[in-house]
Amino acid sequence: HKFNNPIRVIVYCVSFVFLGLHLSHGFSSSMKSLGVARASSGYIKLLGNLYSVLIPSGFCLIAIYHHLFSN
Repeated sequence: HKFNNPIRVIVYCVSFVFLGLHLSHGFSSSMKSLGVARASSGYIKLLGNLYSVLIPSGFCLIAIYHHLFSN
């Protein structure tokens, strides 16, 4: 019942966009701190970008699904 209001769904999804930005920065920073990023920076950047897009997208899709298909 929390996702019946479209404004709440929009705010929820926008907040997960910001979470994705936070995850992207955190993933790359943690790999640099561990010294892993220099050896294979292309793969690490790709993995970090995928991680920071897929996790928030999954949560947004759940909210959108419940908004559209809940009775």
